[in-house]
Amino acid sequence: MKSTPIVRTIMVVEDVDFVPAQTDSKMILTQPTLNFNVPFIPTQLSFSIVVSISDFDREESYNVELKLKDTDGADLNSLSWEIKDMSEASEVPTGGIIVAGIKNLPIHKEGKHGIELFIGDEKIGEGFFTVFKIRG
Repeated sequence: MKSTPIVRTIMVVEDVDFVPAQTDSKMILTQPTLNFNVPFIPTQLSFSIVVSISDFDREESYNVELKLKDTDGADLNSLSWEIKDMSEASEVPTGGIIVAGIKNLPIHKEGKHGIELFIGDEKIGEGFFTVFKIRG
């Protein structure tokens, strides 16, 4: 039976860039964000979500789904990936980083918006970001 991977990080950032390096590209996270302060509601937001997950079983496939929820828990958006580790056996747990670019996400209310991460039907992690309308 395959094990359930472990969520290590769920982070909302303004943007993610990749810069070539000698052996690998390097990821640059721009402005980690807890809150979005907007001039009006409804609005649309563009941002990225960075998720790190470890302890995948080698040679097993995993269906990963990221769901974004509104303040009432209704689905706003979802993205999915299939992940399979094909690396050689090692004592080091397998893992990876998922970057999801979210563009023009409709936001209809102020408040806490959920981020949920699933492997198959099992929720393995969650986070949130908050949207505030600037007053005055």
